[in-house]
Amino acid sequence: MRLLLITLGSHGDIHPFFAIAQAMRAAGHEAIVATNPYFQDQANRAGIPFAALSDSVDVAEIMQHPGVMHASKGPRVVLKELTLPLVPEFFARTTRLIQDIRPDAAIIHPIVLGSHWACEKAGVPIITATLAPIGWMRAKDKIVFGQWRTHDPRLYATRFDAWIGRHIVRWMLDPPLNRIRADLGLPRLRDILISEFMRPGLNLGLWSSHFRPPAPGDPPGSVITGFPFFDTHHDHHDDDPALERFLSDGDPPIVFAQGTTAVHIRSRFYDCAIQAAAALNRRAVLLVGRSEYRSRLPTLPPTVYAATYAPFSSLLPRACATVHHGGIGSTAQGLRSGRPTVITPLAHDQFDNAARAKRLGVSETLFHSRLSPRALTSALARVLENPGTAARAHALSKAVLSEHPTTEIPRLIAEWPERAKGLNSQGAH
Repeated sequence: MRLLLITLGSHGDIHPFFAIAQAMRAAGHEAIVATNPYFQDQANRAGIPFAALSDSVDVAEIMQHPGVMHASKGPRVVLKELTLPLVPEFFARTTRLIQDIRPDAAIIHPIVLGSHWACEKAGVPIITATLAPIGWMRAKDKIVFGQWRTHDPRLYATRFDAWIGRHIVRWMLDPPLNRIRADLGLPRLRDILISEFMRPGLNLGLWSSHFRPPAPGDPPGSVITGFPFFDTHHDHHDDDPALERFLSDGDPPIVFAQGTTAVHIRSRFYDCAIQAAAALNRRAVLLVGRSEYRSRLPTLPPTVYAATYAPFSSLLPRACATVHHGGIGSTAQGLRSGRPTVITPLAHDQFDNAARAKRLGVSETLFHSRLSPRALTSALARVLENPGTAARAHALSKAVLSEHPTTEIPRLIAEWPERAKGLNSQGAH
């Protein structure tokens, strides 16, 4: 079976597709990942065939765009200002890739609008890969869309927020997307983006069922697979021996990280981190993203080490707690580690991911807009001094690790063509 995997975004959007590609290749299938050439070196080093979906754009440059991580404006900036202008290019490049590769199916991130249309026009079956639970917003599920909601909202509040959100997205995206479709000779559609997230057929929910189980209203044919982990970074090739010495020379530290995207935003995060660690008399590791970002830090005490990068899979289990921004990749690694977390969400799905972790009793939430040394110290004290939090985090880690998405996903994809024929046959009757 030959598969074309199409995705777009930051490392949290790309890594699960790399994991799926590796799993499909291990199962004897062909798998080509199409995305921003910024990730080509990483794909090459992982042995994953790569195709360019757009021109290369540095993630750090994107993060300098005003409003990308704004709590309320962020989705509009990402969707309308950054993604929408690329839709014709996505359609054209996907069309060429289909002609060159002749895939049996395409696995697509719903945000890559235009690629779905090219596959439909060419008759290539589409498998949807939804990265975070917030994507299935029509389900009867407690989704948290922003910092105006508690971590455990009433279902009617969630439904109201989703209704408002659908109308805003429809108003913002449907008219320009339908103009593009008209130029391509395609018919008008309604609720274009949300319909891609809720597309019937094989719709893979790439998270743990312990994080968010199936719910009424999930897309027809949807399957929650577990988190597909891929844990390398193409800008960093070597282990950091100084970090290893630091980890080995004392008590487990608090790890402070902003993922691979939010780390490029200037904020008070690391200053607050240093002060909170000192107030708690704890050692700390700061993951700052790039070596030049170390110059932004004050002089560090011996109890704090600043690293550019370290694989979460090996670092977080050696921590006493982790503070991160709540991207789905960081959240997954935090749950996997078996350590308590404090999540400081900025925008997008981060509020919902933080709320789910808090409902599971393994995390505290501190909105980035309310970040201060005192608030961060207090949130960390709550997770570090509560034995129940540590016990729940350990138990949840075992549950997450008991899932086997790299086995399950190839099986689901290989079986899907026959299952789809059966469903179509039933529908015909």
